[in-house]
Amino acid sequence: MYYVVMTNVFLADSQSEARSALRLLVSDMQMKVVGEASDWDTTLDLAAKTSFDLLLVDWEILPINPQIALAKLRTTCPKHVSVILFSHLTSREQAATSIGADLFISKGETPGRVAEFLLAESRNMQQKNSLNKYTNQETKEKARLKMETKVPSSLVETHKMLRSEIEKGISEGGLLGASAAKLSAQMEPHCEHEEQFGLLPIGVLPELISGEVEDQMDHIAQLSDELQSEMPDLIENHKMINSTLDEMTKAAVQENKPIYLEFVQRMKLHLKEEEEVYYPAALLAGMYIKSKLAKYVQFRYP
Repeated sequence: MYYVVMTNVFLADSQSEARSALRLLVSDMQMKVVGEASDWDTTLDLAAKTSFDLLLVDWEILPINPQIALAKLRTTCPKHVSVILFSHLTSREQAATSIGADLFISKGETPGRVAEFLLAESRNMQQKNSLNKYTNQETKEKARLKMETKVPSSLVETHKMLRSEIEKGISEGGLLGASAAKLSAQMEPHCEHEEQFGLLPIGVLPELISGEVEDQMDHIAQLSDELQSEMPDLIENHKMINSTLDEMTKAAVQENKPIYLEFVQRMKLHLKEEEEVYYPAALLAGMYIKSKLAKYVQFRYP
């Protein structure tokens, strides 16, 4: 008697005697036959409606191009299945994997050997499904965390106010309006990148302070690494923006619009805050997460 976690099996063989023998063997292994077919068209049709783990199919019922047939079967099945080919010709064993089968079993094997092959493949499928389930869940958790992670609202609001003041400057026209338009073209992609990618790591600071570190936070650490590599470009962007702000200062003085001198000072202070506070905080968050996750891994896998 063979024991496995319940495995659903579909039998596809043109000979009813062969299906009967396989049905008895599968039953003895405590697997469950959930479908049968005597030809390929029926197999393909029922595969779309039946949930099974193993397909035991006689090579002889496959169409002229078995590779295309098996590929179509996999797209038809509602979930990933293991395809096991049976044949009297042992020479087909090597070709089995090349056409998309997971396992080849000679019809000359004893029932005991066939059972061993099926048992091994069933366990292999269960391991794959468990791994896929874990991977899919992990991916969903990462996506959820990424969606929930946002840069602090205070920074977003600051960017909005700066954008609003830049728009007012553009509406002034003249030299000031031209410098404000240039500033807008530089600031818009810069702020958008910070809000959507560069400064996301600081969005998890409240969780880190409270001691909450999840495995799925590894994507935050990756963003922190990307920020580290982008730092030279970000600093260079700040230099260009500061240069444009200097042009705006000259235009404000020349056109006697002192209110924009105050804006330039706030803008320059914001850029300095990013370099001295926001960027270092984002990098530190990533370093902390990596350090914590590394300890977890060591704890779980000594």
